[in-house]
Amino acid sequence: MGTGDSSTASLPADLLLVVTLALSVVAAWLLDAPEAIRLVLAVIAVFLPGYALIAMLFPRRRLGTDESPGTLAERVEQLDAFDRVALSVAAGLVVTPLLGIALDFTPWSLREGPTIVTIAGFVVVTAAVAAVRRRRLPPDQRYAPTTRWRDVVADGDLLSGQAIVTGVVALAVLVAAGGVFGVVATDQQGERFTEFAVLGSEDGQPVAASYPDSVTAGEEVSIRLEITNHGGGQQTYTVVPRLENVTRYGNQTAVLRHERFESVTITVDENESVQFEHTVRPTMTGEGHRLTFLLYRGAPPEQPRTGNAYRWTHIWLDVAPAE
Repeated sequence: MGTGDSSTASLPADLLLVVTLALSVVAAWLLDAPEAIRLVLAVIAVFLPGYALIAMLFPRRRLGTDESPGTLAERVEQLDAFDRVALSVAAGLVVTPLLGIALDFTPWSLREGPTIVTIAGFVVVTAAVAAVRRRRLPPDQRYAPTTRWRDVVADGDLLSGQAIVTGVVALAVLVAAGGVFGVVATDQQGERFTEFAVLGSEDGQPVAASYPDSVTAGEEVSIRLEITNHGGGQQTYTVVPRLENVTRYGNQTAVLRHERFESVTITVDENESVQFEHTVRPTMTGEGHRLTFLLYRGAPPEQPRTGNAYRWTHIWLDVAPAE
């Protein structure tokens, strides 16, 4: 058997396309492309490692009808284009999770960036090896997808039973892969929310208890607040404190009058929790007042209240007249 052309100066057209798509997935991540585009490329990324692996393992074209089948080993190495598509999808669904599992044992862990780079690196390496294996074969034995698909179109085999079944299977698997990636993306993103709480102090430690419950009018009372941001990015919040004289009508709470204090604006990074002290000086006397803290993303409205706040929390406070 001849050794053929061993040059690796350029990749075959199909392997060049696979490498280009893999690098496009990396570029989409680096450029923070829209979520829809990234999801489509992620589904494509499932197929790419499988195709590159199958191309590396099976560099030969399929035998013609007038050619000797040769040995069993030679027959195993010769796949048709339809076989390659189905096997590529199946292999991709196996290889991609295995790459993720292997990455999880490294210092980079299983995160989006390292995962995408690892998949792209696997595709580039296996595609390069596949190109070398093909070029070591005699030209008439190399797998050439453009020639095979051109022959299929010319012979009208696109509507053959094998082509239809292979296409349906590949499409079904890709759709299933897309659903899996959609679920994974949703799970990783999770629900976006902000935690907002008033904290007291016990033995010098902040706790959700032991709040101040009485103050003399005109005196300062310091309240510790906590904001935890799970909003999908850095957020700027505004806290508006109000002392409210409230009453209940059935299941409804009505604010009879209120006293507004100075607002505070704070920026919190994604997945960061920030605690800070905020001081108010009540002057509206009475028992059972509600000291309410209204949280807004960005600037508050002209008339802040619990009904238009993004989050709100409160404690009960008695305000005694000054002597």
